[in-house]
Amino acid sequence: MTLLCALGRPSPQAELYEIDKTVFDADGKPVLISDYHNFQETPFDLETILQQLPEAKFKKIATFARTTIDSLRMLAFVQDHPGVIGLCMGELGEITRILAPVVGTPLMYAPEDEKLATAPGQLTLQTLLETYHFRKLRVGTPIFGLIGDPVVQSPGHIYHNARLQGRGVYVKMRIQKEELADFFHWARKLPFHGLSVTTPHKKSALAFLDDLDPEAAAIGAVNTIVVQEGRWVGYNTDGLGALKALGDVQEKRIAILGGRGGAGRAIAHEAKKQGSEVATIRRGETPGDYDILINATGEDNPAEALPGTTVMELSLKTTTFLQEAQKRGCHTISGIEMYRHQAEFQLKLFLKTPQRFCQ
Repeated sequence: MTLLCALGRPSPQAELYEIDKTVFDADGKPVLISDYHNFQETPFDLETILQQLPEAKFKKIATFARTTIDSLRMLAFVQDHPGVIGLCMGELGEITRILAPVVGTPLMYAPEDEKLATAPGQLTLQTLLETYHFRKLRVGTPIFGLIGDPVVQSPGHIYHNARLQGRGVYVKMRIQKEELADFFHWARKLPFHGLSVTTPHKKSALAFLDDLDPEAAAIGAVNTIVVQEGRWVGYNTDGLGALKALGDVQEKRIAILGGRGGAGRAIAHEAKKQGSEVATIRRGETPGDYDILINATGEDNPAEALPGTTVMELSLKTTTFLQEAQKRGCHTISGIEMYRHQAEFQLKLFLKTPQRFCQ
């Protein structure tokens, strides 16, 4: 069981607390910890660092994560060394705090309030306990997550963790294009059971998969990966989510702005299956006549919608495109609606994995 250590003062939510860099148990007795801190980077040779630490009740290695790959390396290291406190500081190190119980980290630090944080990347007790269900997590709890760049705007950690309720845990990971191969290398060492995939990896992730669902293969892009009996299998729920938000599209004319990306291709594929006439509009081109106009460009206002038509935005932001369409009397569908539906389909795929969840 991973202990929560409150920073700054004792807390009823934590089992240990730290004052002036000394950790105390519930009886006020100090807990001996030998530690290593690196506020600049995460060295590659963590094994040597561990061996050089003096003997104590706990050994702690805290480094700075320059990339999410640094955090994955730390998680894999701790998984191979149960009982070691291993964490990464910085925004990209947050996942090492959330996933501490999953890899066997025996103790994790958290402030009661953001103002009491003593290092970058610390999450509050409330966030760990309420959003990520920290106390329900155990060694081997299934990890789910989002990979993309950027990922900060995604509400995935809120949506999925609220439904998983600690049977699994969902984290967001910023992975840049050049980091994708390293991501899959390290992720395969950890108990990942599923991934959401967003820009810019929906097409490039295909090269790292073991199998591909026929629908995803036809689309040529994935937004969901499920680990099934050790094999990483790609799916796509973008089209299903968008069409559920749109409703009946049979015999409707659909124009997709910038529809050559992963989401646009998925929507076009599903819409054609459901009997729509679909036109993909390149950036800068003017769409012709249509019943439904979909903005898949990621731009704030790529085109002016025809009055009275249905307009869908794929971005999670409130865009000028959608605001102007509302002024022109259009029926508008926000990116949040499409996101919610595709996430529902995604969660069903996650929960159909043959591996059993930890009790």
